[in-house]
Amino acid sequence: MRPSRTLDALNALGIAYARHGRAAEALATFTRSLEIDPGNAMTFENIGAVHLDAGRLSDARQAFERAIASNAESSQGHAGLAMVAIRQGDRKTAIARWERAVALQPSNFDALYDLSVQLAQDGQLAPPGGTWSSSSAPRPAPVRQGHR
Repeated sequence: MRPSRTLDALNALGIAYARHGRAAEALATFTRSLEIDPGNAMTFENIGAVHLDAGRLSDARQAFERAIASNAESSQGHAGLAMVAIRQGDRKTAIARWERAVALQPSNFDALYDLSVQLAQDGQLAPPGGTWSSSSAPRPAPVRQGHR
């Protein structure tokens, strides 16, 4: 099997483990992927998502930073750092990271959604033709875990 197919297969397997709550197996699988390609940004993004889901914010931050170091255009890496920042109560950094994630990949709908919610909460984003009222303003969305 070609290395790229092996990497794809390992990442898919790791994601499947993670989605079924098997974080240890997911991380072990992603580690095997890094043995083949130590600079694979997608693998670091996936490792970050597993750590984020488990609440290990420091490990998640490190993995997302490594994803960005491997690929400066890692939209998921920037979105992951935004999720870490928002969980730490740092809205300013989170918004800046989500803005970068969306600028890099406008189709990153998770990042666009999260950014929109934060901007709406700050009153920086209004519905077409008006402003939010106390009854129409979006309610804070729970921080979603992981990446899809």
